[in-house]
Amino acid sequence: MNVHGNIMVKNEEVLLKELLPIWEKYPLERFVFYNDNSTDNTVETITSHLGSRAVILNDNRETFHESHNRSRMLEYSRDQGATHVIAFDCDELFSQNLVDNFEQVVSLYDQADLHLYWYNVVNGTLMQ
Repeated sequence: MNVHGNIMVKNEEVLLKELLPIWEKYPLERFVFYNDNSTDNTVETITSHLGSRAVILNDNRETFHESHNRSRMLEYSRDQGATHVIAFDCDELFSQNLVDNFEQVVSLYDQADLHLYWYNVVNGTLMQ
């Protein structure tokens, strides 16, 4: 199993300093980032935590184009032989249950079309 995480970033240094110590423990083979022309230390923060597990793509486009960015990450993961790709945002965490049962959960995707719940808490309000 070769699972990649695909994440778009732009000027996420402050947030990544808090999240990367948690993400480092995720059983992902590779973290593929699309850096949308960050002007802070986003790239350096990523590489200092994830080292060779991180790949950072950037086409130096002048305008943000989400579908292009996501396609580039997916193309890279596919070319590198990823069997599964999990796309998530820079402000998201996996549940501990998912991390603890990662191989079993990912293997289920080969047998069925699964949809995982996503929770977002904004100003104390739970959104699904």
